[in-house]
Amino acid sequence: MLESDCPTCPETPPETAAGTSAYLIDPGILAMWKDCADSRRKNANLSSTDPHEPITVNLGIPFPLENWREQAPEAMFLTALAPSNAEFSIYVAHNRNIFSFYDDLAGIDNDTIRYFVAGWYSDPGNDVVRTGPRSFTGKTTQAEVLKMLGWSLTEGAVPQQIERSIYSGSVFSLAWERTGAAPHEDPLEEIRQNKRLNVAVGNNTVDAFSTLLASQLSGYQDAGRTAALLHALQYNLLHVLDEPSGEAMLDKKVRDAWFSSRPGGYRWELAARRAEGGSADGKELELTGPEEDFLFRLNTDQNAYEREAAELLQLQWDLHAAWWKKGHIRHIFPNQTGYRSEDFDGLLDGADPASLLSRVRRQLEKVDALAQKLPPAAPRWKRGRRGTGGFFTGH
Repeated sequence: MLESDCPTCPETPPETAAGTSAYLIDPGILAMWKDCADSRRKNANLSSTDPHEPITVNLGIPFPLENWREQAPEAMFLTALAPSNAEFSIYVAHNRNIFSFYDDLAGIDNDTIRYFVAGWYSDPGNDVVRTGPRSFTGKTTQAEVLKMLGWSLTEGAVPQQIERSIYSGSVFSLAWERTGAAPHEDPLEEIRQNKRLNVAVGNNTVDAFSTLLASQLSGYQDAGRTAALLHALQYNLLHVLDEPSGEAMLDKKVRDAWFSSRPGGYRWELAARRAEGGSADGKELELTGPEEDFLFRLNTDQNAYEREAAELLQLQWDLHAAWWKKGHIRHIFPNQTGYRSEDFDGLLDGADPASLLSRVRRQLEKVDALAQKLPPAAPRWKRGRRGTGGFFTGH
């Protein structure tokens, strides 16, 4: 049994600790461990005891299945992203003994192997299938929870209250020969070496195109300078390359183009009313149980509103694009084979419930209904001209 969130401690054997993975923890996790009954978590091996320094521990302890039981089910903190690590769940070097394990197949030289892996939430109260205002989804019925998670019951299953979810995967018929032939070399490596596959990946089309041409210029004199000139041309910065720090300015422009911004949304808080002509005393407002439930529901409704409004924006963009393409093809390519404006008629058919136009109408109704759950001062979605765009306004 692999306990993914169990840290190493002074009692952990060195050979067991060698298979664990480092994990950055915060004071909240330390507080949970200090309050739990498990001695391993109370005495975890910390990289530092200085509260001003980053603190890491090594996680992932295997236990014999016969005597295992949950040691600290309420101390849940693991996520697929870890502490802002987008590759945590997919890169084995980061998650060994957490989301992956190594089997050395000791004592097995020739056999056919199969694996079955299962996992679950240690605390049933925090399972994503639970209902209630404090649950993961915030939904009150099981049907609403399943819909939000994108899950469905198997055909013929009888609907009932679901208390826990279990996740499993399996692989069968793995041929294993310890002294067998080594795997074949990756055929993509040969393609990469002989340059017959002309593909480049970049943060945007400018970077990808420049990288592709730069790879094809590798045998030419001043290839690096030529690639820099090409980059500068596409960013309209040729005039700055000969200036002092010109290359640094180009590099900054390239890196700036890798990122964009998007609205982070809104979050509601309850604050004490300020006295007329005065100011708040700065003390944190203590909320009652009903007030906490109200605030949770309000923020859940706000999140749902913003999520559906973003979906509406995308649908409206797709609808406008389909309308534009239909007109563009009809007037620019009226007689060319392969271009037919009629191909877009189905997307714009308001009588078809599955058409893009009908989906936009339904999404508008959904956004309008969610808006009714928010206070009058909440940021609102405003329909744009001709229903093709919109924006948020707030106070």
